Amino acid sequence: MSEQYTRKTKYDPFQPSALPGAGVRLYQETLNVAEALIKQTLAMRRIASLPEVEQSAQSLDALFHYFLTYTPPTARLEPQFLSLYAQEQSIQGLMYFENKKYKKALETFRGMCRTAQDLNDPVLQVHALQKVGVELNRAGQKQNAVVVWPI
Repeated sequence: MSEQYTRKTKYDPFQPSALPGAGVRLYQETLNVAEALIKQTLAMRRIASLPEVEQSAQSLDALFHYFLTYTPPTARLEPQFLSLYAQEQSIQGLMYFENKKYKKALETFRGMCRTAQDLNDPVLQVHALQKVGVELNRAGQKQNAVVVWPI
């Protein structure tokens, strides 16, 4: 191997502080890509096979797992992040539903409800509550389906 490839430098292109804007722009662009993937996944659900949709949903899940693990709490409190995370939870819940994992779907939709509450977005809250209600109704818990707020 030539010496040119074995020299060590202090520059690390994957160190956030080395990125322009300390990685803030990259984070924002990643959220924009996540939003596009969410829209594509929801559109795919109407026309593609379940395994294809699941693959897209798994990519979203992995991305948000990374965000939740490695980004600072302040980044996870941003309205755009919370909105996208709630949408990702909706997709994950749908995947559990499609695979007849109803308890996991309910758990995921309850998490979506908490995320929507954190965001204080009434539209997402209603959407999440509707999903929780449907899953409770499916489980034969009609009374609980009517009285689910607050989660």
